[in-house]
Amino acid sequence: MPSIAGLNFRYFYATMQAFRKDLRGATIMNRIAKGYKSGQLQRMALYFGNQTWTGQQGDIDRAIAERGRVLHEEYCEKCHKQAGWFQDKETPPLAGQSIGYLLYQMTDYRTASGGMRQPPLMQERLEKLSDRDLHSLASFYASELAAPPQTTEPGQTKPQR
Repeated sequence: MPSIAGLNFRYFYATMQAFRKDLRGATIMNRIAKGYKSGQLQRMALYFGNQTWTGQQGDIDRAIAERGRVLHEEYCEKCHKQAGWFQDKETPPLAGQSIGYLLYQMTDYRTASGGMRQPPLMQERLEKLSDRDLHSLASFYASELAAPPQTTEPGQTKPQR
């Protein structure tokens, strides 16, 4: 399960709308999201966007995380800036998420299973990475537990009218 406190308003709202409309695959989120109206999803997005982000602690092998840092700089930094902290309406933060969640998501994205096709550049890069590479990347992002820098523009977590 991802850590969603502090998510960008527009990213959270768009993701929940995609679940609601069956445009994004999930195990149960599609059914849950259908129980909410757009205004309720906006209020949820505002609520979670205003919460303090907390990373998910876990045991991390520092050597594997360092290998992941190198892979991040080569394959991921262009979009997932600031060591995976950056977020906007299309990019969630990766830093501080659990290794298990990140591995699950990256594996699904790589195979485009469950309607999880990603932007072409991400799809192309993920297809080049081995399972070991994905584990290294997940370890790197999970190891980034320091307080996040300011990564969104002022007002981005406010509802769009």
